[in-house]
Amino acid sequence: MFHDELVKNGGRPWYPIHLLEEVSKNPREYNKLLQAWQEYPDAQPDDWEVFGRQHLRWHWFREWQGKRRKEFEGRISEYTGWAKRFLLNRHAFTAPFAFEFAEDPKQQDQLATWIEYLTYEYNFYSQRYEWHKRREKWYNAQWKKLVDSGVLRPHETHEFIWSDESAFQHESEKTRAEKAVESARLAVSSAQQTIADPSRPSISARQRLAVAQSKMDAAIQSFELIKRRNNLIIEFFRTTQNYRDAKRNAERHIILLQWIREQVPLIELELDRSMVAESSLGVRRGSSRRVKRGQADETRKEQGKKRQKCHEEYQPSPSTRKRNRSDISSDDGSPSKRSRYAYDLTGGSQGSGIIAATQQDGHGKATLKTSVLPSTRPTDVSPSPAISQQVRRSARIAARQDPSRNAVVPPCAARSSRQGSRREITQAPTPPSSTGSLRRNK
Repeated sequence: MFHDELVKNGGRPWYPIHLLEEVSKNPREYNKLLQAWQEYPDAQPDDWEVFGRQHLRWHWFREWQGKRRKEFEGRISEYTGWAKRFLLNRHAFTAPFAFEFAEDPKQQDQLATWIEYLTYEYNFYSQRYEWHKRREKWYNAQWKKLVDSGVLRPHETHEFIWSDESAFQHESEKTRAEKAVESARLAVSSAQQTIADPSRPSISARQRLAVAQSKMDAAIQSFELIKRRNNLIIEFFRTTQNYRDAKRNAERHIILLQWIREQVPLIELELDRSMVAESSLGVRRGSSRRVKRGQADETRKEQGKKRQKCHEEYQPSPSTRKRNRSDISSDDGSPSKRSRYAYDLTGGSQGSGIIAATQQDGHGKATLKTSVLPSTRPTDVSPSPAISQQVRRSARIAARQDPSRNAVVPPCAARSSRQGSRREITQAPTPPSSTGSLRRNK
């Protein structure tokens, strides 16, 4: 389709494509829209095609564009300068004047290409049609000569004789004059045969012949006048046809040039909108990246805070690692007669345990004494089975009696707690020192 090919090749359609069907059905109603592309003033029923002719002109422009690149090869700035002077000095085109052509037409923006197309159409106009202005006086002289001949009728003005109606009228008059002459000649021939017939009165026959001859002479005279009139008009047409065509085409081309110039600010506006859209898109993309980076940073900070909070909530404090001494009762409610060892399994990340020993005081009350065990296991002490059994039993009792020891270990500390617990369970208790020995009350 010519419309699509035109747009694809960088051109701009003369009118919106959605009007195509309506224009094709009623070209006379769109005469003003189509007049720049119609070869004759009166649109014919099928004279509505625009996009095909417009596509052809754009194709000619592309060829001309390539020839100019060869002519100004390596001197594209000179070609641009010539175009600026040509448009300014010859056709008063001033804005936008800061355009620059490119060696490769494909690298030009839409505005520079459109101005180059305007240059092409103005150059075409100058070479083909502009000369008619210089011949205007000569044309007026030819028209005066026809008027002075006296063959024109009052209603036959300059515009009328160039119309189709005038041409049809001239042809009809010539045909009727030819038929009148032929009819008069037949009448004269019939009258002549009557005179030759001896049975008819000679006087009446001669009168009929005279009348027929007079009509024939009048018909011939009328025909000669019409012929001379038509010949003078035809001669005027013949001598001034090129001027008339150039003027008609120039008028059509001026409409085209005016339309091209009107497209320039529209193209500038489209380019400005495109630049604004691209700039806005870049800003949105940059903002989006900054927002995403900020969100990622916030997420990392939040996760770090959660891990820190989790670590602080479940990591034993120094006061927890050094358990407060408190009185505990035996598992069956009666005072124990022997000391028991118990391990505190809440050594936490430090890997140290607490030995819990019970003893009877003077009042028969069991009390708990604790001492912190180092995380390293002595290599010269081996626990006895009895002590190990007491340790295990004491640990269970201590766990039941101290709810804080039964707290659920969070996931963030589960791993270290299990590792610390395994070290503490397998570690033998250090024998009591002089300050931490267990005293038995007998």
